[in-house]
Amino acid sequence: MTIINSCTTALLCSTAILFHAPTHAGNWTTPQPESLCVLEHGWAWNCQPVPSAPEQAPKKHHVAQPKPTFSAPPEDLSDPLVRLKKLQEDEARATALATLEPTEENIANLRRNHITPNLERATLFRDVYERLSWTNPEFDYTNKRPVGTLAKREWETERQTKFAQVMQSLNTRYGIFFIYDTEVPSSAAYAPIVSDFANKWGIQIQAISRSGKALPTWPGEWKQDVSGNFQKRIGVASHPAPLLVLFERPSPKSPKGSAFSIGSGILAHDEIEKRIFRLTAVAPGEDF
Repeated sequence: MTIINSCTTALLCSTAILFHAPTHAGNWTTPQPESLCVLEHGWAWNCQPVPSAPEQAPKKHHVAQPKPTFSAPPEDLSDPLVRLKKLQEDEARATALATLEPTEENIANLRRNHITPNLERATLFRDVYERLSWTNPEFDYTNKRPVGTLAKREWETERQTKFAQVMQSLNTRYGIFFIYDTEVPSSAAYAPIVSDFANKWGIQIQAISRSGKALPTWPGEWKQDVSGNFQKRIGVASHPAPLLVLFERPSPKSPKGSAFSIGSGILAHDEIEKRIFRLTAVAPGEDF
């Protein structure tokens, strides 16, 4: 009986100790089911529980600082570009108002404050411009290209003399190719013009047929270039027919010679002469 009472007392003490044990020991967390460290497997004796994660400090919110603004410097009214821009803006504003609201007051304001002053400024500019040309020959273009009737007639006579000199000496340095195509109707119409031009100046012209056929209206000799190899070689294969090509003969300055188009389509004698003259005797920018 004594033994039974002792066992009962020990059992009650163990139960009391178990139920009065602290629920939170240190900083340990409750074991998770997926871990082997559960109560029935001896968690309190032979497993190491996972400590709880430390609390994170709250994030700091950065407040965006406003960017400094820089005001544009005041416009310099002594600058002519600034003044002209302001005049244009004022005129555009007045024109818009008169267009949208065409009252007598708005239209009168546009004419009085903008149109009339602009006309006066333009008239003054033209007057000073002409006076400067008269008193300074370097600014007078009419010295180079006259506009008066008598002076212009003399200038044209002198120019025709230069034309003749250039055309008469053309055979010494240049030759002309007349490239045609019998499938192009304008070739037949152009052939007599080219033939007359050759007779007028005694120029030798070689005809080249793209179609490989003779042209009934061309009295001279011709060669065929159906493959276009010759035209590719002189750089005019893509030019439409009929075509005149000026060829510079080989010289010490140009050992292989050079070729350049005079023009495609039907050209009159005076137009052919003018183009040959400018291409062979005038530097770019001199004859204008």
